[in-house]
Amino acid sequence: RLALVKDMSLGLDTRMGETKLTTSKAFINKLWNASKYVDVKLEGVDVLPIEKCELSLIDKWILSSLNNTVKKVSQNFEKFDLGLALSNAYDFVLNDFCDYYIEFSKQNFFGDEKLKQTTASVLKYVFNEILKLLHPFIPHVTEFVYQDINNNEILCTSSYPEYSKKLVFSAEYERVLQVIEFVKLVRQARLQNNIQANTLVDLEVKNGVVVEDFILNIKKMVGIKEIKYVNELSGVIIISPIGEVAIKLEIDDETIKEKLKKELESVIFEIERSEKMLNNPNFVAKAPEMLVSQEKAKFEKNISLKNSILEKLKNRDFYGRIREEKTGWWLWAGLCFFKYDKVKQLD
Repeated sequence: RLALVKDMSLGLDTRMGETKLTTSKAFINKLWNASKYVDVKLEGVDVLPIEKCELSLIDKWILSSLNNTVKKVSQNFEKFDLGLALSNAYDFVLNDFCDYYIEFSKQNFFGDEKLKQTTASVLKYVFNEILKLLHPFIPHVTEFVYQDINNNEILCTSSYPEYSKKLVFSAEYERVLQVIEFVKLVRQARLQNNIQANTLVDLEVKNGVVVEDFILNIKKMVGIKEIKYVNELSGVIIISPIGEVAIKLEIDDETIKEKLKKELESVIFEIERSEKMLNNPNFVAKAPEMLVSQEKAKFEKNISLKNSILEKLKNRDFYGRIREEKTGWWLWAGLCFFKYDKVKQLD
């Protein structure tokens, strides 16, 4: 049933095959494992109504994401687009709830009793709403799991989830999206530097960058041993939405320089691409205003990244100079030459 509805489009025949069955089975298995986690964490906890919980940053994010999902699912049901409605719920369960909220929440159960109670209450509330969202698609599974968690209360007589504006926290939602991007970048840096999953590393945070509101929730996720606040970063530098940080590794300086040069080359490529688009009269005149604004913002962000990387290279005795002109840039850094638009070499 799940495989039949997944990816179904209005007015088109749905494709069915072994791959979709396997994927649907894996999803239900993930949901089942999540239910076991929720069940264990609820043991011995006096669950509070969601309105009485002192919500943390992570709690406000998952509640916001849940309500945004409920809104999308309801809208697609009204249009009889069952495939898209399922995709909305499916993505929320896999990406937001299972991959991140469950991982974020684990640290809270080692805190004080009040934090543990709040986390368990939010966990139960969100998971119950998930079961209700999925009930039209996998009713036998959701009914069984719901009764198991809610003392044999019947799911099929419950009301379907409704969008609640009171449980949408836009600022916190955007903040945690930055945190998730930060987690991805740290994991990517660990992978690129062949750091074993069980190896803990020190994290350097540049003074002025705020991480206190989430760092305890992600320390275990990204394998952080100690956090150090510094004026100048060393090690593998990560430019993330929350600010600049670095993983402290025993890596020779030349290796770090090579990585920075590759990052610089990639950023300059993006700058060149953006400038060509923004200098194209047809694009500026005919493209939607939002798209043009996004491209301008991307261009400015990459200029900032370029300058930041150049400064890091300079601090590592990798000298280069750059001049910005209306016609373009010429970057000379060490022995590497990057040509950009109309160029002029500098002594």
